[in-house]
Amino acid sequence: MLKKALQQAASLRWLGRTELDERPHDLITFAWDNGLAPTAYIDSTTRLVSKYELLFPDNLPGDAVSELSFPGYREVDGVQVPTGYFQHVGETLATNIEYGSIVVNQPIDDAVFDVPLGYHEIAPPPSGEPKLPRLPTTSTWSRGSRTSATTSSSLPSTTTWSPSTLR
Repeated sequence: MLKKALQQAASLRWLGRTELDERPHDLITFAWDNGLAPTAYIDSTTRLVSKYELLFPDNLPGDAVSELSFPGYREVDGVQVPTGYFQHVGETLATNIEYGSIVVNQPIDDAVFDVPLGYHEIAPPPSGEPKLPRLPTTSTWSRGSRTSATTSSSLPSTTTWSPSTLR
């Protein structure tokens, strides 16, 4: 995350200092490529990210804060790595991950990339423009002899819809 913040240095801002878990934290924010702006809580003593928050706009339930917090760190090959993370969306715990063994810069066995037994490849969809059915140029929906709605365009066909057609 901090590497991404440095890549977006023009939008990087220090928001001040706050307390988190009875420890002082510096708050920074920056803009991601998608327009979201995370707020990172950086422990003022260890200089490690304790958590970050994002505000997600959502038209149906309303805006929600998503928070990723890191309960601890351990050293692996000279690098501090999180022991896991918790993700909260609003007040709800969505994810609780604890990392087992972690290796850094180790070779990966080529067998990891072998296609699993029983895997069947699905053909991709045909390329080009999708073939969509032509819509009628004039559509009339009627209930008995009363016409409720009529639409028209310049295409060369006419279709009439009735309640029995729509059942």
